[in-house]
This record gives sequence, C-alpha cells and structure tokens, in this order.
Amino acid sequence: MRLPRPFSFVAAIMNTCRNGMCENGNKISNAVSASSRVDMSPLPVDGGHVVIRDPASFLAKKAKIASDGPSKLQLLFDWDFTLTHFFLNGRRACSCHKAIEDCDLLSAAYHEKAQALQEYYYAKEVDPSLSVAEKVPLMEAWVRRAHDLLIHHGFRRSLLPLAVKHAHLAVREGCQEVIDLSARAAVPLLVFSAGIADVLEEVCRQQLPRPLPDTVHVVSNRMVFSPVAAASPADAGAARPSVGAPQRGGRGGLEEPSQAGAEDGVLVGFTEPVFHVFNKRAESVLNTSAYFHQIDYEKRKHAILVGDSLGDLHMSDGLELEEIIKVGLLNDRVEERLDEYSQKFDVVLLGDGDLTYIIGLLRELISDEGQK
Repeated sequence: MRLPRPFSFVAAIMNTCRNGMCENGNKISNAVSASSRVDMSPLPVDGGHVVIRDPASFLAKKAKIASDGPSKLQLLFDWDFTLTHFFLNGRRACSCHKAIEDCDLLSAAYHEKAQALQEYYYAKEVDPSLSVAEKVPLMEAWVRRAHDLLIHHGFRRSLLPLAVKHAHLAVREGCQEVIDLSARAAVPLLVFSAGIADVLEEVCRQQLPRPLPDTVHVVSNRMVFSPVAAASPADAGAARPSVGAPQRGGRGGLEEPSQAGAEDGVLVGFTEPVFHVFNKRAESVLNTSAYFHQIDYEKRKHAILVGDSLGDLHMSDGLELEEIIKVGLLNDRVEERLDEYSQKFDVVLLGDGDLTYIIGLLRELISDEGQK
C-alpha cells in the first residue's frame, strides 16, 4: 500500500505552531499570508493540513449553501490527482494518460516518445515563470500529440483493462463515500477531467466497490474506436474525427458517444473539444453535455469545486452561480505554491491525503436524505 510522503514545509508549520505561535486556538503561520487561517487538525493520511484564506467569507458561503439545501447544489470535481492520489508507494502516481503511456503494452518506440512528451510538457505546466496564456497552447499541443501518438501506434480497446490493472494509480480513500453522499442527496457530481474518460471509467470499474450512480457525470477526452476489421493502425493514425454531442448512456452517469465495435476496436480519434488542464470550462460543453440538460439544472445556483491545479478554478466558468466554495489540493511543491493557492482557493488541503475533510464539508451542506 501507499507509504506516507512527508512535506518539510508542512512540518515547519507544525513546529511553528508548537513553538507558541498559536493564538486563541487560531493557528496562524508566518509562512502563509497574514490573512490566511491555518487549521492544524491533521487529516488521517500523510499529515495533510487545511488552510482557509478568509474564514468569515468561507463560513458565510457554507451557511448560505446549507440554508438553501441540496436541491440548489452541484459538485464539480477534477479527476487526476484530485479523486486519485498524487503519490503511491512513495513515488509519483499515474494520471489517466500516463496509465497508458507506462503500460508496456505497446511498442518500445511508443513508450519512449510518450515519456519524452510527458517530461517536456509537465515541466511547462508547473513552470511559475510562464503565464497561463503562455501555457495554454503548450498544454493543447501536449494532449494532441499524446493522442496522435496513441493513434499512430494502434492502441486497441481491449488493452484498457490490462493497462489500468497494472497502472501505478489509486483512487483516494473516501472517493466512494463522496459519490454515495451526493447520490443519497440527489446532488449531481460532474467529474471534469483533462485525462481520458475511458481510463477514468475503467479505474472506477476496477477500484470502486459499486457502479457509478446516475448522479455522476463524466466530461473528458473520450476515445473513438472503429471495429478491428475496419481499420489498421496505419489507417487509424491518419484520422482524428470530430464527434458530435456525447449521448447519455453506458454505465451509471457516464456520458459516451455511440461507437462501432463491441469488445475490441482500433483507436481512430478522440472526441472534440480536446480538454487540457487550462481549458476545462463549463462554458465549453454547455450545449453538448447531457449534464447541462437536466430538468433541474438551472435551479442549482451553488457549487463545491474541488481540484488540484490552478486551471481547475475555471471548471465553473460559464455557470450562473450565487455561491461557490473552491477547494484546492496542493499535493506537492507546497512551499513554492502555497501562497498562490491560498489566495485563489477558499480552502487548501496540504499533502496527498484522503478525502475526509471534503466528506465532512459535504455532510455539513447536504443531508443523507437529500432533502432540506
């Protein structure tokens, strides 16, 4: 199982608190901006901690959302390193894309090129010297090049279960409880991912104890397969068809376009638009995702947004919301990025912990009966 990964910066905050810097139960650290409140109660996994930028604003948002009840609430979650762990057994875990890139089920040439892309573009994604505007074309290039590489090397649908089974990837403890809480309260949960929907869904099949309920909706890059007999890998590499609006169907709340082929098929493309970490915005799928065509969707004026990247802050762009609580998971490079995260998220969870804090927050806001 996972081994804890200590964060020296988190330890420094704890030592500061122990050395008498706490006042009247409010744990304030000079390592965080003076306006930030640090709740030093440890999360059960990895000694993660909670940073609340503006306690008064946060409490006011919670009170309004709880008062209006679950019928006015929706949940927006990222997937990679939000509902899954960032570290596993002491080393970096896989994203959806990397689960395939590291699977050793394709040619050595594919895996070598995919690894080179990952190393080059991830450094650009987290480079603090680059603006978001500078990163956007780089991230789109990364996703498209990664997809084209899979197509060119003839990825097949039948490889998915094996790739996921052996992937260095695990859902966070508490993931099923988050799903169950939202389902019991009839609160829709949108999983908005820059990864690969097919991989995400296979992870759920293999690692969660129950199928996803109808309250869960997945919006992500989705593979398009042709029947094995209809295309060779060489033919597949020449095509990237644009697929129309995804249709409701499949397992639970999963959204998937109609595709030819049953158990196996050759990858011939990905659905459009292509999602990357900086363009996951609700406004880009308002007219195509089944999630935004629910009868009661327009009544849901409040949201809880949870993500691990600054790009995830924009998942709600295009929604007409009255209140939104934004929770950020700061998995690594804590000292370097904490100030920016604490200014942009209402709540920041330090360390690669479990979902206990988020479960507690949801319990405060929605009843198990799903009624106010």
